[in-house]
Order: sequence, then structure tokens, then C-alpha cells
Amino acid sequence: FTISKIPAAQEFLTKPSPGPSIITMDFGDDAAKTLKIQPDGVKTLFQIMKESFSEEGVELNYETYSGLGEFITQIGGKKNGEGNSYWQFWVNGAYSSAGVSSYTVKVGDIIKWKFTDEKQ
Repeated sequence: FTISKIPAAQEFLTKPSPGPSIITMDFGDDAAKTLKIQPDGVKTLFQIMKESFSEEGVELNYETYSGLGEFITQIGGKKNGEGNSYWQFWVNGAYSSAGVSSYTVKVGDIIKWKFTDEKQ
């Protein structure tokens, strides 16, 4: 079952909605996890992920770079570099030009993390 093959589901995963925001993690091996979050318009994606992943028992590892912020190195059991794949994220269907610690999540955002070897 691949959700990307269902047009209505694909539209749902790429268009902002008026309700809670959603974070979907595509682990690249037909495994995925989706979390509903309630953004406050102040917290960054990194802050929300750190809190919600901890509550849900999803492993999250990162590195902090002075002047740049946080860089996600692992979600769940998938570490950057394995199989030449890395964690990347999209917001409302567009590849994010902001870093995880710079992006402030808005109500209705659809955030998709993907463990992939694709280059953006």
C-alpha cells in the first residue's frame, strides 16, 4: 500500500489544511509514521519534533552547529548516510529552503520527512 499512488491522499499530504498540522515520516522502506501536532506559531519545527517525538517514543538525534542551528541526523532507526540516504523535509509539498530549527510551523502545515538518496 503506497499512499502516493492515491490522488486524493497525495493532495491531502501536500496542501495546508485549517486544522492541526501533520508530520509524516517516510522511512524509505515502506514504513511510515504520521503525527498530528498543534503548532502555536512560535515554536520551530525542531522544537515541536523534539517534544512530540519524545512523547510518541520516536528516536530523534541531531547535531547543533553554532550560527546555523540543528541538523537532524536520525529519526527512528534510520541514520543519515545509511544506504547513501539522508533525512530531508518538505512543507506543503515544497522542498524546504529553511532549516529545521529556523522554520516556524503554521496551523495546517503538512510536513513530510523523507529518508532518501534523492538530491534536492
